[in-house]
Amino acid sequence: MLFYAQLFPCIRLRYSEVEIHINRFSDFRSGMHVFETAREILGYAMEELERAEKLRDVLLYRNAADKAFLALIVAINEYIRIVKGVVPRSHSERRRMLREIGREDLRALYSDIMKTLHEEAFYEGVYQPEEVRYAMKLVAKIIDELEREVEKYVSEQGKHS
Repeated sequence: MLFYAQLFPCIRLRYSEVEIHINRFSDFRSGMHVFETAREILGYAMEELERAEKLRDVLLYRNAADKAFLALIVAINEYIRIVKGVVPRSHSERRRMLREIGREDLRALYSDIMKTLHEEAFYEGVYQPEEVRYAMKLVAKIIDELEREVEKYVSEQGKHS
């Protein structure tokens, strides 16, 4: 059994709560890089939005909006991975898991931002740069908030192990 646990670390998550906490704590450093990656993606999105407005390039605008949404997904997935031990594979899983961990507020905000950035701006091509810019500011705040929550969560888990 130890051999399989070494090959498939996710299997260990099912055998012991202690190992879950150890795995989450040891993964914390890589998690911090994930939040930096989310910020970097968001930075590219903001640059693209600015360029899209100057050039009046709707395709660049749509890509900027979707990049900002990707930054949100990256941050939320990492938050869920640290807190719950799994990474959601779809929008519906992400919303369900946020509800399960008691983050209905974040689930609602995620859905609202998804509508603005992903559905309206990216898929439908609705040109509302002020709404996209506002959503990007919300994404930046969410990334910061989730990173602080993960730091606190991991710190508390470290005290209990």
